[in-house]
Amino acid sequence: MIRVVIVEDDLNIAGLHKRFLEKLGGFDVLAIGTNVRDSIDMIRELMPDLVLLDIYLKDGSGLDIVSEIRSMD
Repeated sequence: MIRVVIVEDDLNIAGLHKRFLEKLGGFDVLAIGTNVRDSIDMIRELMPDLVLLDIYLKDGSGLDIVSEIRSMD
């Protein structure tokens, strides 16, 4: 199973991503983050294999999350 965190501030879109992955099979959606800070915390805690990441979030940029992910050990 590929462990996934979805980062998307539009819950309708996040739901579409989740349903699509469930239909594909082989993916386990661990969490859905809707803002930068909570998403970084989730990723740190859950250590997913894959992050589906929206770039334009209401409280910042998904690129900030990428920078945080890259700095994790």
